[in-house]
Amino acid sequence: MNKTLKLSRGATVLAVGTLACIGLSGCMTSTPSWDQHRGEALAAVKQQQIINPDAPAGLPTMDGTDGKTAVAAMRNFDRSLIRVQTGTGSPVGGFGIDFGAGGYGGVGMGGGSQR
Repeated sequence: MNKTLKLSRGATVLAVGTLACIGLSGCMTSTPSWDQHRGEALAAVKQQQIINPDAPAGLPTMDGTDGKTAVAAMRNFDRSLIRVQTGTGSPVGGFGIDFGAGGYGGVGMGGGSQR
């Protein structure tokens, strides 16, 4: 009597793959020398990307209206979008932006005039 075991293709691939992994695991050696240097390449590349780590240390602090100007610009931008949605603005191409009465920056550079 000739009895043959018929397995599906997936089961055959799984069985052969499992046997190959078990067989090759005996050939694998530990890598203590590689383990000692783990992460050094990444640390070296990250360090090489820093041009001057002490760059901000010697610069004077900024005394200006950077924050105020940014807040004013965002308020003007929000107001321009509200005017476009209500139909009181004059958008070009369906979208309009208002940078304030005095130029870019609104309150910070335009003197705080309200429209």
